[in-house]
Amino acid sequence: MSISLSDNPPRRRHHHHSSKSPLLRKIVKACRSSLPEPDLVLNLDVADYINDKQGANARDAVMAIGKLINNQDHQTAILALSLLDVLVKNCGYPIHLQISRKDFLNLMVQKFPEFPPSQLNLVQHFILKTLEEWYQTLCKHTTYKDDLLNIQDMHSLLYSKGYTFPTVTEVELSVLTPNKTLMTQSEIAKEQEIAQGAKLDELIRSGKPEDLRKANKLMKVMAGFKLDNLKNAQQEIINELSNLKIKIELFDDMINNILNQPRDDWEFDTLIELYGEMKSTRPKLQRLIEEQDSKEMIEQIKPFDIQIGKLISKYDYLKLNDLSNAKAIVIDQLDSPKLIPLDEFDMSNTNPDFKTSYDSNQPPSPVREEQEEINLLDFGDDDMGFTNNTDTITNTDKNNSKTNNSEDLLADLLGDFEDIKLTPATTNQRISLDTSPPVQPTNILNESKFLKINYIIERNSSNQLSIKFTFTNLSTSNITNLTFLLAVPKRLALTLKPQTNDSLTPLLKDGIQQIAIINNIIEDESKPLKLKWKVNYSLDGTPQEETNVYKFPVF
Repeated sequence: MSISLSDNPPRRRHHHHSSKSPLLRKIVKACRSSLPEPDLVLNLDVADYINDKQGANARDAVMAIGKLINNQDHQTAILALSLLDVLVKNCGYPIHLQISRKDFLNLMVQKFPEFPPSQLNLVQHFILKTLEEWYQTLCKHTTYKDDLLNIQDMHSLLYSKGYTFPTVTEVELSVLTPNKTLMTQSEIAKEQEIAQGAKLDELIRSGKPEDLRKANKLMKVMAGFKLDNLKNAQQEIINELSNLKIKIELFDDMINNILNQPRDDWEFDTLIELYGEMKSTRPKLQRLIEEQDSKEMIEQIKPFDIQIGKLISKYDYLKLNDLSNAKAIVIDQLDSPKLIPLDEFDMSNTNPDFKTSYDSNQPPSPVREEQEEINLLDFGDDDMGFTNNTDTITNTDKNNSKTNNSEDLLADLLGDFEDIKLTPATTNQRISLDTSPPVQPTNILNESKFLKINYIIERNSSNQLSIKFTFTNLSTSNITNLTFLLAVPKRLALTLKPQTNDSLTPLLKDGIQQIAIINNIIEDESKPLKLKWKVNYSLDGTPQEETNVYKFPVF
C-alpha cells in the first residue's frame, strides 16, 4: 500500500506534448543521466523559460519532473529533484502553487511504502529533505501559505507513518525564506498579477464546482479596477517602511555608541551589514518616489531617503576616522508611515483631469441632486494606465444544453465575460478578450448578483456619441434610491440626462433608463474610450455600491 493524500483526483485537461516541446527538451536535457552532477546553467535555463512564458508551463514542468523523480535511474531522479529545487527558488508562486497540488505530491512519494523501510535510498532521502525545506519555509513564512496546505498535510502524513525528516541547516532555509526588502509599487503589482494569473489558470483547469466559483470571483477582480490590489500594494510599502524606520534608528544608535567608545573597542561587523542594506535600499526608495502618484505618499517616503543619505555619510566619516564630521550629522526622528485613502477623490469640475456634468436645460431632480453629492475615483488624464480593464462584453445567447453541474458552473464562470477565450497558455497571454465590434446593439456594462446594466451606443455625429443605459433588477427584492454617475477624461465633455426613475421592483427588466451625451470625440479615434462608472442603491433598505472602469470600443 502506497502513501497518498486521500481525495478524488481533480478533473484535468491532458496536455499532449510533441517531441518538439521546448520546455520538455530543456527539462530532459537538464535531467539526462549522462550528467555527473546537476548543471546549474541548464536548470536556470528552464527557470528562465517558465518565468518568461508563464501560463501552463509551470504545471507542465512540475508534472514532467514528477515523472522523472520516479525514474528507475537514480541519477535521473536526483537531477530532477535538483532541477525542481532551482525552480522552487527562482520561479515564485506559479511553481509553489503546482508543487502543492495533491496529484503532484502523491506522484512525488509514489515509491514510498506505507511504513518506512529499514534504510532509505538516496532519492527518498532527497525527497524527505525537500519536503522539510518546503514545510519550514514556504508553509510558514510566505504570504500565500494558505494555498500550500497540501504540503503541510503530506509532511504530517509521512511523519505519522514513522518517516523521519532530515535536518535542514539555517543556510539552506534562508534561501527559501522570503527576504523582506522594500519593493516599488510596480514590483508589488507585477508580483500580484503573476500570482493571480497562476491561481486563475489552476482553478479553471481543476474544473471542480467550488474552484469554478472561486475562479469566477477572481476573474472579476482581475478584470476590474483592482482597488484592493492597490491597497494591498500600499500596505506592503507601509509595512516595509515601518521596518526600515526601526533599522534606521538602530543603525544611528550603533554609530553613536561607537563614537562614544575608545577606538580600540570599535566593532563593525553588524554595522557593515546594516550599511550594505541602507546602500541597497536607497535606490529602491528613489524609484518608489518616482512611481508614486500620491503627493501624500511621496511626502512620507522622502524623509526616509534623506535620513538614509545622512546615515551613509555619517558611517563613511566614521570609517575615515573623521569623528567631528560624523558627530555633526544628526538623524531626525521619522514619523510612522500611514495608509493614504485610495477611494476619497473628488469628481467635481475643480478636478483638472476629469469632468462630469448634467444637462443644464433640465429641471433639477432629487435623483440628480443626490448624484452630484457622490464622489468617484479620479483618474488623471486620458491615458489612465490601467492594464486589466474590462473590454466590451457582447450580450450573446448562452448555450442552454448543459449536461452536468460542472458545465453549468463553467458557463456561470464565463457568464459575465462571454467574449473571453481560454487559450493554451504557452505564452504570456492567458486570456484573450475579443475586441471585435459587438454583433448585437445591446451590450452589458456590468452584471452583478442584484443589478444588470445594459447599454446601446450610437454615434450622433463625427464628434458626438450617445449612450443609453438601462437597469434591470435581477433580485427578488426592491431596489430603491438608485443613482448612477459617470466620469470621462478631461478632453471630453459629458452631459448626463436625468434618470427616468430611481427604483426597480423585483425582477423588473429595463425599469430605469438614462442617456449620456459625450462630445469632443475624435473622428478617427484610435484608442478605446475609457469611462468610470459608479452606481449606488438600496436593496430592501441595505446600501449597495458597484463601481468599475469600462473600456468602450473604437468608433
